[in-house]
Amino acid sequence: MGKNKDIEIASNILAQAIIHKIVPDYTNKPESIEHMKKEQIEYKTQSFKTLAERNWNEDGKKKIRENVIEKVQNILRLKYPDIIIDKEELLERINIELTEYLL
Repeated sequence: MGKNKDIEIASNILAQAIIHKIVPDYTNKPESIEHMKKEQIEYKTQSFKTLAERNWNEDGKKKIRENVIEKVQNILRLKYPDIIIDKEELLERINIELTEYLL
């Protein structure tokens, strides 16, 4: 696969992992929290495997970070409109999570 395709795949998986990490903290549906936590573990595992397949330079990490931020914002807006989170707080949470994946 090409680098751009790898970036897209990694961004998709990372966005899902981060969504499943953030949503349980803000949801008003307690019945979905346990499911979200289990899904987050699965996406996290997939993320580490996907990221390990390539040596990422700073440019690649930057592109992944930008894609993930955009995807997380879109997913929250489209799939979780009941979740209200300040944009700055959301960006901070995303960046905290991304540092774990993209050292």
